[in-house]
Amino acid sequence: MIKTKLHWVFAIITYLLAVISYIVALFIIKVSLMDTIFLFLVPLLAFVFPIYVTKTKKDFPLFITAMVCVEILICICGGSLFNLYDVFAPYDLILHCYFGFSCSMIIYYILGKNSNKIKNKPIFFILIFLATMGVGAIWELWEYLCDLITNGDALRVEESINKGLSPVADTMEDLAITMVGIILFYIVVFIDSRLNNRLLHNFYEDDLEISYNEKK
Repeated sequence: MIKTKLHWVFAIITYLLAVISYIVALFIIKVSLMDTIFLFLVPLLAFVFPIYVTKTKKDFPLFITAMVCVEILICICGGSLFNLYDVFAPYDLILHCYFGFSCSMIIYYILGKNSNKIKNKPIFFILIFLATMGVGAIWELWEYLCDLITNGDALRVEESINKGLSPVADTMEDLAITMVGIILFYIVVFIDSRLNNRLLHNFYEDDLEISYNEKK
């Protein structure tokens, strides 16, 4: 019961921070209609996990809810609303690296919970890689769609051309940094294997048991 309430607390705090960020932004920058729509709709994703836990009565790692909430805040509030991409050059790289890492952690949990025994360890981690990169590609398609609708430049095509780079340079950099995040996840898994799986079990609150059987 307490953990269920904490899921709701994380989601509510995330939405409140998004609203507060929007109010602050109104006084210091020009906020577009699209940013307004994004800022009020996207943070609602934080409520997916609390609703799931409440409806199904199943345990769900609190840290996954926390990671998603952080992703929402740094992406929508920091990135889209306050445009920290231009204020702090490495911000975009940090965001995509964090996305690659957090998405891999979430997919690791989802795949692990739906397979009692992973019979092929390499394929398991290849699936995590492909799934995370797939979600990253969908995000790039979303940015392209936003550019079409708002006549903006979320993909930084004009910026890339002005720098003498390929028009798709920013997209390729984003996907490459997402790969770095996945590699960081692999490093954590390797360290965890040396610690007898104690590290990830703490994150997943002992709600995940994965055993590998490479040969049958």
